[in-house]
Amino acid sequence: MNIPNLLTLSRIFITPFIVLFLFINIPYNYFIAAFLFLIGCLTDLLDGYIARKFNQGSKLGIFLDPMADKVFSYSIVLILLYFNVFPLWVTLLIFVRDMAVDAFLNFSLTYKVFVKATYPGKYKSFFLNLAIIIGIFALSLKNGEWFFGLNYPYLYNIAYFILIISFLLGFVGVNSLMQEYHKKVTKEY
Repeated sequence: MNIPNLLTLSRIFITPFIVLFLFINIPYNYFIAAFLFLIGCLTDLLDGYIARKFNQGSKLGIFLDPMADKVFSYSIVLILLYFNVFPLWVTLLIFVRDMAVDAFLNFSLTYKVFVKATYPGKYKSFFLNLAIIIGIFALSLKNGEWFFGLNYPYLYNIAYFILIISFLLGFVGVNSLMQEYHKKVTKEY
């Protein structure tokens, strides 16, 4: 087990604690949840960087990283949907987009075509994580906490807008991914 894989597993491990802090009623629970989520986001950056920089990529890491990303991010997205911070329609579109990408990736792997992440996909993840952090702060305002004098509708609208940007970037990423790898996969098929 190398360092990138341990960092990846740490995202799965930290997720229940973020969920716990979103549901319990203690002082600063939302700020703790946002801080833990931010730490998880940093481990996502670090695991890929270390794997590339020190040539520590592994088959386990190729499997674990996308799974950890989904467990980590989408658990919190569903909780923010439950608390009516994220709208259902955008959340469903993001999930459907990711299922389509996963299906394409699995199909590609059956033909030994390894698909690399695209920049729109990375930007999608960045904006999704940003929307989650802002959504957690919006939830704190919804429940009566103070956050730099902002109000709930303001942060809710920002999180909503960034979530839509995340979906649009993901959609662009799917198109560029399909165009880039379609010929390789269909040539084998």
